[in-house]
Amino acid sequence: MTVFNSLNKWIRAWSLTPADEPIETVTSRLVKVDADGKSAFLKVHKPESDEHETGAYLSWRDGEGAVRALKATRDAVLLEFVPGPPLSDLVRDGRDEEAAAILASVVSKLHVTRPDPPETLRRLEDRFAPLLALTEGPDGEIAALTADLLGTTRQHIPLHGDIHHDNILHSDRGWLAIDPKGLIGDPHYDLANTLFNPIDMPELVWSAGRLGNLVSVLAEHTGHDRRRILEWALCHARVSAIWLEQDGMDPQPALNTLAPILAEIG
Repeated sequence: MTVFNSLNKWIRAWSLTPADEPIETVTSRLVKVDADGKSAFLKVHKPESDEHETGAYLSWRDGEGAVRALKATRDAVLLEFVPGPPLSDLVRDGRDEEAAAILASVVSKLHVTRPDPPETLRRLEDRFAPLLALTEGPDGEIAALTADLLGTTRQHIPLHGDIHHDNILHSDRGWLAIDPKGLIGDPHYDLANTLFNPIDMPELVWSAGRLGNLVSVLAEHTGHDRRRILEWALCHARVSAIWLEQDGMDPQPALNTLAPILAEIG
């Protein structure tokens, strides 16, 4: 099946006109389109994707802190066109701390309470099930920490679930988040993945002092607990290694992040 074949159903259903070549990612197929004279992005999720709640989450956000969903089903979403650039460009320009403050402000907007959240959002307990099943050695200790974090969560709110610098783009409405997973749980978790990014800049990401400074900026600007962000980052790193292994990929890059996070936790 060609990329366009999987998109054509929605192109026809929503009366869209392709405006560029389609793009294929691990989780979805996308194409820039013309929708009633305006640019938009059509995103169709692959069956195995973990982004089937994207449309529900973005429709619920209604543009507050995130790109707008113009039309949405569980399988496809028509997105407001946001040209960028991504927030990672600021980091490449040497403005890492400024980028962290912007990221924190976007997350704070995403965490503003709105009525009637979607009932289909995936629980963190389910997302971390592969890690919670581990019982031996260091893995068992991280699994126990995960269980403790889940058990001590004071506020369960809808989460983006994949916040990082390349998932925040600039627009005429300011900085907006894209590509949410659509989860529900501890708001601290939404900052965990940020600590590993930008993923294509490992020399910066794991340079001396960067991890500690970044988590301090995020905690200061969001009001979240610094240690709890780090603990969720540790658990996220370990479950990410499991996901990589399940997908037939090398888990070592994720495993390599455990030691610096543990050192920062102290």
